[in-house]
Amino acid sequence: MIVVDIFKVVNGRFVEHWDVMQEEIVAEKTLSGNSMFPIK
Repeated sequence: MIVVDIFKVVNGRFVEHWDVMQEEIVAEKTLSGNSMFPIK
């Protein structure tokens, strides 16, 4: 599971919040053949 939280801070205060949850798709199942995150 991929989870991302993004916060916007203005003058030291949280003013916005976004979050995303998604199952990771393996490279073999994508149309491009690329993974969601490159592994180095």
